[in-house]
Amino acid sequence: MGIAHYQLPLRKTEKGFLIEEEIKKIKLEPVSEEVQALLLADYYLEQQDELKSGFLLAASFPLEKLVQQGDLTSFVHRLLGDIYLRLGRLQEAQEKYEKTLSLAESEPNWEEIAKAQSGLAHVAVINGNFSEAKELLLEAKKVFLLSKNDSQVNLIQGWLVKLEEKMNNKKGKNQKNVAK
Repeated sequence: MGIAHYQLPLRKTEKGFLIEEEIKKIKLEPVSEEVQALLLADYYLEQQDELKSGFLLAASFPLEKLVQQGDLTSFVHRLLGDIYLRLGRLQEAQEKYEKTLSLAESEPNWEEIAKAQSGLAHVAVINGNFSEAKELLLEAKKVFLLSKNDSQVNLIQGWLVKLEEKMNNKKGKNQKNVAK
């Protein structure tokens, strides 16, 4: 039967035709629904950066269908959380990251735990909960250090520096307001 997906209204350009052809190829792959959903989501996410259209939304649909069918893979839930975060659907992103944590802890999948903690930290920053974000990032950093994932460690270290700056700026503004 295959995974239903969101049909994007593509312009009839050469790039639009190439995208439609690639989507058709993915849908014809002799793979499980889960693999097909992940392939489609991955492809849509690749196109998002280039075309700036509804590809993030399109990427969410096959993953949402998997979740509705009872998929309990931490990766699927975390990827959906990442998509929701990029779409600005913060409550849904938080729920998916929390679900990822519970699934990944039972697997155990430390990489997905750390990625979900990073996602929750992003949500916390957007909501102005800087200390919570810092705690989550420090926990994620520990996991990435243990797994020797240097690129993620460096990325998180950069976020921690920026977060510290935000926290210091917030303290400075609060102290100025108290002095008035």
